[in-house]
Amino acid sequence: MSHKKAQISPREIYEVFSLNLTKLVESSSSSVTRICQEIGVNRTQFNRYLSGQANPRPDVLHKICRHFKVDARILLEPLKGPMGNEDQSSERWMSDSPFRNFIFGRQDRLNLSVPIPLGIHRYWQRSSLHSDWVNSYTIRIFDMGGATVFRAVPDRRNDKVLGQYTSKKKGEIRGFFMSQVDGVVMVGFKNDSQRISMSYLTAITPDSPVMPGIVMLTRPELAQATRIERCALEFLNQKPGLRANLRDRCGRLLSELPEFIAHGLRGKVR
Repeated sequence: MSHKKAQISPREIYEVFSLNLTKLVESSSSSVTRICQEIGVNRTQFNRYLSGQANPRPDVLHKICRHFKVDARILLEPLKGPMGNEDQSSERWMSDSPFRNFIFGRQDRLNLSVPIPLGIHRYWQRSSLHSDWVNSYTIRIFDMGGATVFRAVPDRRNDKVLGQYTSKKKGEIRGFFMSQVDGVVMVGFKNDSQRISMSYLTAITPDSPVMPGIVMLTRPELAQATRIERCALEFLNQKPGLRANLRDRCGRLLSELPEFIAHGLRGKVR
């Protein structure tokens, strides 16, 4: 008896691509408007892709895939993880390399004893120029071959500069987390590693949405700026309302922050 292979209808293809594209947009630190501008797609047409009313032409699909760093399978196959195929690397991060063995000694040093939720979060850092100001960064945390890594971009109004928005390409910070005895360390690299930051974070309570800590920045010694500041990693609720909550992301006065965040950012670093 012969069995015919089930045919996938155009509507089913639209729905798969719609769900995949929605996941990619929600995991991005950019707004839909900015994504459309960077890809070069009309916002109305992009909304039709998101709602499952249409699929892109091959040239537009290529632009979308290039922007989100995925391949054309997003047209037919559901993403395996909430953050896209970048999270599903089959290779262990720098597995068994001489460099990793020399630096970390043991292979499990990147296995975090303190769980870090994956997804979109916010990183707060006291301004090194203005003691009453806290800078904001939108950060995406994901898994890469067994290591917990992140990409972060600075939000508007950092260091009290009104209307400031640093482009993702220019201001993006990439790095990884490493386990410590009673917390984690975030090691970040910016401008092709010309600037490095190291944040030491500890959990106040197991269910706290914030991990406060301190950060050290590699920069020349300046009279008007500090190199060690207080910081905090805020775990955001990853529910559908996340995108709306990110629209107002920007630096702000310390006094404007909720107490559960501000508490760990007050005081001088000792």
